[in-house]
Amino acid sequence: MSTVQRYPGATWRPIPEASTQATIVPVIVILHTIVGSAAGAISVMHSDRSETEAHLVGPFRGPLVQLMPLDRRADCNWKVNAWVTPIDLQLEDGVVVPAGTVCGAISIETEDDGTPEDTPWNANQVDQLVRFLAWARRELHIPLVRCPDPFLPGVGYHSMPGMNRLKVWEPTAVPPYGSFVDGQGRTVNIYNPWTNTVGKSCPAAARIAQFDGIVAAARALAEPAPPPIEIPDPPTRPEEDDNMGIIVTNAEPLPAGVIPNDPTGQLKGSAMFLLLDDGRLRHIRRPIEWVSRGGKPGIPWPTDEIVAAGVVT
Repeated sequence: MSTVQRYPGATWRPIPEASTQATIVPVIVILHTIVGSAAGAISVMHSDRSETEAHLVGPFRGPLVQLMPLDRRADCNWKVNAWVTPIDLQLEDGVVVPAGTVCGAISIETEDDGTPEDTPWNANQVDQLVRFLAWARRELHIPLVRCPDPFLPGVGYHSMPGMNRLKVWEPTAVPPYGSFVDGQGRTVNIYNPWTNTVGKSCPAAARIAQFDGIVAAARALAEPAPPPIEIPDPPTRPEEDDNMGIIVTNAEPLPAGVIPNDPTGQLKGSAMFLLLDDGRLRHIRRPIEWVSRGGKPGIPWPTDEIVAAGVVT
């Protein structure tokens, strides 16, 4: 299954791994915070000093910076960097990622001032995230909802699935994603397969509080505009003979221009009416021969207001 590699709203600055990492089908977007500057993170990822990569970096000012193709694995999300889905995954627009496909998550690192707990995303960062997510919905068919499971399509932030805990804290617990031994020899119970860190809170409280609003704004931006409401033109009067009104009936039309004096008795018991252009219906107690534009004795309203004349049986 092919996918789009480049986001057109980002500045392209590929790192060495951009051409060497394995390919994936992206089905998740995960938001991160750097705990530092965008320039510093980009510099580290361009060097050999980091074992992790992000697809994109969101600075305080300016557009996103893209470091990796979106269909390449970026090692920033642990078990969802790349995994083989055991089930079919349903994306938007009827797109299905079949079981056995190597899927992955798009990672977006965002600049902060080093204290992300009380540093929300600024207006530019929010705008850039909203625009990217809306684009990912349209082009990659990624649902703009919280991921219902760490391995199901959607959008999330790094600590969203939960917090990993040391086994010594809960020796009898059965964690949903097993356990592993970290670099310090500690057994860690896994509640969040997006990180191998104990106690992860990324992107921190201030930014987590903005998450749902950003996803909602992206969803609104991605949805097609409703079709314009067509307001019909007001009804126009049928063309008339200069001296005659329009004769209508609930069955076959009467002879044009004439309401007969019921010579055959066919209209006996019928009520004649005039329909005015403001929608009022005026009944006539006695038969008339025609309705003229200039008026006629016995008709107490201007005949240029008359839309039609006829009978109701």
